[in-house]
Amino acid sequence: MDLFIYYKVRTEYAIPLQLEASSMQSALASKFNIAPALKCRLDPKDGYHTWMEIYPDIPIDFESHLAGALSKTNLSNLIEGSRHVEYFLNA
Repeated sequence: MDLFIYYKVRTEYAIPLQLEASSMQSALASKFNIAPALKCRLDPKDGYHTWMEIYPDIPIDFESHLAGALSKTNLSNLIEGSRHVEYFLNA
């Protein structure tokens, strides 16, 4: 199962967001032997970029570990609105 999380970030917060999210993903990658990715939509809209965290082949209990890792970051202060979570299975 793959996990996709997307959210809006003010363009001026792009660098802090990238540093925080990349650091969190590196720790999760080591712990779970996964290869997460961080993506940003190319064109900002109304002063915001859309960012996406991708976590492929996650274990069943991954979301609770992600919540713990997220609580140790400043990401919630950089994100506008909520984090939208979607799961996809291989077909």
